[in-house]
Amino acid sequence: MNGNWKFAAVVFLLVSGSATAQQYETLPLNTVVGRVAGTPNVAVPQSGPSFAVGLGDLATALSGFGLVKAPNSATGGNAAVFSSSGKSGDLVDAGAAPLLATPSPAFTLFGNSSSVAAKPAAIDITALPSKASPGINDVVLIQDSSAGNAFKKTTVSALGSPGSVSSLNGQTGALIGYFAPQGRLTLTSGTAVMTTSVSAANNVFYTPYAGDLIPLYNGTNIVPTQFTEVSQFTTDTTKSPAAVVANTCYDELAWSDSGTFRVTRGNSWSSTTSRGTGAGTAELQLQNGIYLNKQAVTNGPAALRGTYVGSICSNASSLIDFNLGAVSAGATPAVLNIWNQYNRVDVDVFVGDSTTNWNYTTTTNTWRQANNNANAKVTFLRGQNEDSIEAIYFGQTGAVTGTTNCALGIGLDSVTAVSGNPMYAQTTTSPIPVLPGYVGTPPAGQHFLAPLELITVSTGCTIYGSSGVAYAQSGLRVKVKM
Repeated sequence: MNGNWKFAAVVFLLVSGSATAQQYETLPLNTVVGRVAGTPNVAVPQSGPSFAVGLGDLATALSGFGLVKAPNSATGGNAAVFSSSGKSGDLVDAGAAPLLATPSPAFTLFGNSSSVAAKPAAIDITALPSKASPGINDVVLIQDSSAGNAFKKTTVSALGSPGSVSSLNGQTGALIGYFAPQGRLTLTSGTAVMTTSVSAANNVFYTPYAGDLIPLYNGTNIVPTQFTEVSQFTTDTTKSPAAVVANTCYDELAWSDSGTFRVTRGNSWSSTTSRGTGAGTAELQLQNGIYLNKQAVTNGPAALRGTYVGSICSNASSLIDFNLGAVSAGATPAVLNIWNQYNRVDVDVFVGDSTTNWNYTTTTNTWRQANNNANAKVTFLRGQNEDSIEAIYFGQTGAVTGTTNCALGIGLDSVTAVSGNPMYAQTTTSPIPVLPGYVGTPPAGQHFLAPLELITVSTGCTIYGSSGVAYAQSGLRVKVKM
């Protein structure tokens, strides 16, 4: 039936359990029999007109549940029918003006989130009580993206199963695990481990090695971040305080530049053996097991936002060397000026003088560099004091004339003082092998090891390089982790 329902002024009152027709009761105009409040589960009707419900009261009650608009005297109140042709039980508008409440948009929540009966209301999810440790069978409301974002449910245990909702980079839920940085500093693009010399490089790369994840600190969490190879030129001043200058060390810091992953130079070290402390220095701080830049870097990461991945030192031309050294006349020095904080590998170098032999007769009981040659050494960088250094000087020596004591040794950061274990030979003119060694843990910074020699009498010693044959060669072997 279309239009407004019209209710008669009298109705039959029936008492449950009796088939006898009862006396008519009169009701006020525009009322129906029922209750909109009061004690539940009371038989209706009872005697008298106390259970007559005014249509206005009914409209007010329905509007309280969000089903119809609130009564409005300007529009003559609300009228609705509970049945229309073919739709028994539907609540529909009666008349031209829309009287029912405006429907909620699709996929919104409207109901009762309390534990007691209450009228429906919009549910603010952020205002709901929080459960710190959900049980595996607790139910979670989701939107199914494969079904038009329809509301569905799942359980907490299902969220951890394959194909379910999870996150790593976004740190969803209680995820706090992270990986150590999985890349390496290198001077050759795409080559995480250099096995050949690279001289005078003007570009430093950070490339994946054990994986492509790196932890970045955002001020609250260590966030595992995926990366691809990045690099920075030694002349760049846009993402570092300044271009590289000669004979200076720098830390390399990984950071997020407004969402762009970078690895760039931090503040320069105060010297080649010290980062310094305080503002503007390369001071580091340990955060959740990861070293970060303690001081802000101009054009680079803010304080505690750069993950330390390694260090570099420049040569006299403000460029970076990774030279493995060689055997040559006068020796070819090794220079290892790039060091990784993570994923270090062994680097073995050998520096030797191919000269057949030479005599040392000038100064007794004084250590000097082998063949008095400044090239006879291995220079290396250590960003942290975490690994030991091993070195052996494979030498041969004999007296120039008669019998004398000839000593060989290895000097750390010195060509006049021996470190480690020197050895001597009381020898005649026939050469014998001498194998001094060094094992130690130099502090962070740039260092060198050099082969040294000493005589005890002015008649002197002959020290042999290649001995003039293809099957013998003296020299310094050094093993470091870089």
